[in-house]
Amino acid sequence: MSMLDERQRRLIDQELGEIDALLDRSQNLLSVSDDETPPFERLAALSHILNSFYTGLERVFERITGQVDKSIPEGDRWHAELLGQVAKSTSNRIAVISKESRTRLREYMAFRHRSRHAYAHHLEWVPMQHLVEQLMDTWRRVHSDIQGFLAEGVNDSID
Repeated sequence: MSMLDERQRRLIDQELGEIDALLDRSQNLLSVSDDETPPFERLAALSHILNSFYTGLERVFERITGQVDKSIPEGDRWHAELLGQVAKSTSNRIAVISKESRTRLREYMAFRHRSRHAYAHHLEWVPMQHLVEQLMDTWRRVHSDIQGFLAEGVNDSID
């Protein structure tokens, strides 16, 4: 059964630390009152934070699937396929993230796709508000999932 080698574990830990640092440094920007519509500059910054968050997680998922599954999706839908792949157990590993985490992360992936293919001046607060509001809770859940995977890793119960 394949597992992550120490180099990959260090790189994953480094990536998780980068996400922690991003969110820590972004706390002031992420605190938006309910009745506030952030100005353009803040929307652009929040969009970048959401993009960086999801991109960092995707790098973690690529490291895990590349080494453990020996398979990283390709093609037009590879982002969605990768997210689905890490939410399922395989013959040699447990699921990396829970189904709930997958559902939440799908929204961040979709936002990243839309925001990367549009000009920043088209950003709107309403579609991104709940992503900003749920970001820290989503990160805690996903981080916990990944830590659980790193602690358990191999799925001996699957034949």
